Amino acid sequence: MEQDATAGHGASAQENAAKRHAQDDPLAQPTLAKKHRSASPVIPSGHTRGPVPSFPPPTPAPTAVAQLSDHSRFEWKVDPYFIDPATTMRLLDLYFAHVNNATYSMFPQHAFLTWVARARKEGEQCQNERMVLYAMLAMGSIFAGQEVAALGEKCAKIASHAAAGKLGSFGLPLVQTRLILSLYNFAMGTDGLSWDLCGLAVSALTALRYNDEEGCKVAITKDGELRPESCVYGFTKEQIAECRRRTFWSGFLMDRYNGLLGGICCTINTGDIYLRLPCREDVFENSQASDAPFYNNRTVDPTIAILTAASPVSPMAWLVLISAIWGNTMAFIHRSTHHDRNTYRAGYEEAYSETETALTGWASRLPDHMQYSYGNLERAIQGGYAGIFVSIHTLHHFILLKLSRCLRHTLAAELVPRNIQIAHKSSHQVLRIMCDLQACRRNISQPMPGQSHTFIFSTPFAGYATVSAIDIVGAGGPESNLGPTLDGIAGGTECLRELMQFWRSAHKQFTAGTHRLYQLKNVVSRPFKATSGCWLGKYWGFEGPIDEDIEPDADCIYGINEKIYFAALEETSGKGRPASGSVRIG
Repeated sequence: MEQDATAGHGASAQENAAKRHAQDDPLAQPTLAKKHRSASPVIPSGHTRGPVPSFPPPTPAPTAVAQLSDHSRFEWKVDPYFIDPATTMRLLDLYFAHVNNATYSMFPQHAFLTWVARARKEGEQCQNERMVLYAMLAMGSIFAGQEVAALGEKCAKIASHAAAGKLGSFGLPLVQTRLILSLYNFAMGTDGLSWDLCGLAVSALTALRYNDEEGCKVAITKDGELRPESCVYGFTKEQIAECRRRTFWSGFLMDRYNGLLGGICCTINTGDIYLRLPCREDVFENSQASDAPFYNNRTVDPTIAILTAASPVSPMAWLVLISAIWGNTMAFIHRSTHHDRNTYRAGYEEAYSETETALTGWASRLPDHMQYSYGNLERAIQGGYAGIFVSIHTLHHFILLKLSRCLRHTLAAELVPRNIQIAHKSSHQVLRIMCDLQACRRNISQPMPGQSHTFIFSTPFAGYATVSAIDIVGAGGPESNLGPTLDGIAGGTECLRELMQFWRSAHKQFTAGTHRLYQLKNVVSRPFKATSGCWLGKYWGFEGPIDEDIEPDADCIYGINEKIYFAALEETSGKGRPASGSVRIG
């Protein structure tokens, strides 16, 4: 059972708490829980994030001694807010800023934080809810600095121990805990455990039927009140239903991104999703029924899946849609390595055309404030949804970058020039976003009213897109393009430097990006003495790629003859064909 907590739903707070505490008893729990959904706060279409209401006293951070004595009492049976409200709220604030509002928008921020503060007084929390709370504190600690790293590790252990004792059972809090712990372990560099937790969470989501609108419905009594087993985090019926939806969509996103990290196939089939897209944040916070359109899986009634720029959806919805295209792209790239040689070219062109059509349709539906521009990026930072804004546009270009590069060029030689050009154009667009982000941050030095801190770039997926873009633009080009390429790579490495503070994966990315930047600077300062694998003469470039997982015969950038490669780039710039005699040195 989901074992959630709320007050005023047909029973007194004490009665509900008593029922939940009874449910916390492992001996009293049934093996299989009821199926539920989940949700999270999102930015309303056309709206920016309003000020977050004030919560109980964010008192000054405790001293190290105080932290030791207080935090030693943290355990599953104890509400962390009761022990240390200031640290609890600080870490939750960081969780919402860098996780909930940036990618995995499962919770309505105001409603959730209000419940955390109120539960201390009214005894509403059950152990399942505390399990989620400790997982959130662990994830929040990633963005809080080394001084709370030990506390974050302890919170992760508490949540992990709680979740491990629930194998074979299902429920919304357990799924959310596994998703959050998966992200925590990814940040710490324990990718294997991260994949395991994500897999368990995704399996439970489908077992609970959270991929179906029917599975998200909330059980009520004959009197129209919430049943105790349905209550969670003090949410209303509408908030619980949306929370379930958003938990599914969060699992969907993590499933897609894990495919990038580990080369594994996506688990969730989009054809099996019969669910509304995430609704606007104000609808979620105000406990209104969602009127967001359904996800269009090509079999649902098209009249309930009409999506326009005016549709009442959150920014997370646009991330879901672009991630679905990304999943299809990665699936094709993986399968294409086994594609019949005789039909490969036709299959590739069909997939390429479908991807371009899907991306064009997605971009044409974006509301004005979600279209990419420098001004909209500034507004996104000020409005609190920059994480999603940067992610969707980075992913848009990354899809074309990846699909264009991964071509079995010996089977489709006539497609090579186009693919080289689009791969370069898309890579420069990714790096432009990173450079714009750095410039915007310099111009916006103070948080907006109601925001607790300035925007920090903390979306790990963008790191993969950035280093891939650096790999492509740093492969080589005309001498005239060296300056803009240097600027783009410099901006990209600065973003990787920032990501490196939070995500172990970014360490290797930053090292690779910085190395390529130094190599290019060497070409500029010592054009006739560079011996780092650069090409000499009118063109510059590098022999080896950063991404060594792509086989040369499937790499349209590094696996191509240099004359063909430079001819394609010169065709784009209108400078004519390259002179003969360009030679690689190793």
